[in-house]
Amino acid sequence: MILKELIDSFFSGIENKAKSNYFSFKLAFLLMTISWILVFPKWPTLIHDYVTWQTVFLKSRDLTNSLTHIEPFWGHAKKVFRLTVPVLIRLFSLNVYSVLFIQSIIGYLILVLCFELSNRIVIDKVQAVLFTSGIAFTYFGRVAFFDVNYTFFDAFSYFFLLLAMYNNNLFLIFIFSSMAAWNDERGFLALGIVFLFHFFSKRNFEKVNSLSLRLSPQCIGILSSIFTYIILRVFLSWKFNMHTPSDGANISMWSRTCTYMPIGMLSFLEGYWLLIIVSLTISFYNRDIVFIVSLLICLILFVVVAGSVTDITRSGSYVVPILFVAIGYLKSRLPIFEMRVLLLISFVFSLLIPQVFICPDWEMYSVFYNSISAVRKFGLYLLNH
Repeated sequence: MILKELIDSFFSGIENKAKSNYFSFKLAFLLMTISWILVFPKWPTLIHDYVTWQTVFLKSRDLTNSLTHIEPFWGHAKKVFRLTVPVLIRLFSLNVYSVLFIQSIIGYLILVLCFELSNRIVIDKVQAVLFTSGIAFTYFGRVAFFDVNYTFFDAFSYFFLLLAMYNNNLFLIFIFSSMAAWNDERGFLALGIVFLFHFFSKRNFEKVNSLSLRLSPQCIGILSSIFTYIILRVFLSWKFNMHTPSDGANISMWSRTCTYMPIGMLSFLEGYWLLIIVSLTISFYNRDIVFIVSLLICLILFVVVAGSVTDITRSGSYVVPILFVAIGYLKSRLPIFEMRVLLLISFVFSLLIPQVFICPDWEMYSVFYNSISAVRKFGLYLLNH
């Protein structure tokens, strides 16, 4: 009883704070700051002429370059069709620093969007705060501030996927879905999750066993972007001989990555695997077959994709948008207090699980520094200069 009173008091405190103006922007700034304290960004390690940056700017100058001069196993050799950032660089004459600045702003806005979208779904700011707080300490919520030399640009994909989920306008959904797809092939695969989100949200996440062929304009917008992407990609392959090499990105990689997959899978969603487990448990009990099959297909797809490449964490993290489908499903099937507790537990686990990047090619902490290491290196830099 005392514990329940303490938890209720904690939730009431959040509810009161959440009434302030521009709360989502304040929350995002606070979470970003705490995240930086725990795991400091790698900005001091920027190498602006690093080979990955050279590849990005080469693509910005020559969008149809097939990158055949790069050893096909390397990740930057796979940037043949990853055109969103190179197009932005070309349109706005961006340099390395301006790209990283934009990426950091996007990282902040990802947290704002997570709050706004989750609050729209559950209509409860306490749940939205808890959900967003946990996301801030996952790879999904942090990568914008740490992707300095590798030019993954995952944050751009995540941002456009969230915008495609947040908007209801068919044209905007088409634009944002297309930008996510052309930023990374995993962004293209994640459009299936965006489709499911709009498919179920139009049914208020209740008639989840409906397989009506009557699609909403939002679903049509996503399907249009998928078909357009496929047609243009086939055309570019035929016209300009553009092909993404499969070296280091195929099912045979499982022989090398399988031992890393347990911790790799944990790093996809961290504490939010609890949401998936509870969603699947309740849907099995309710025999919501369409929902079960949809969720499992998405999860299995990204597990297979993650194991087919060496950058396991970043590949699997593209499944994070499925969490918005999960909370939409749970909102009318669990009492508010139980939902809040579930999200609180998920947040605590995500906060406590160390930030790692699982990749057999690299050291586990090669992408992130902790704050102590950052301060030490900065102090040595001052002493030496």
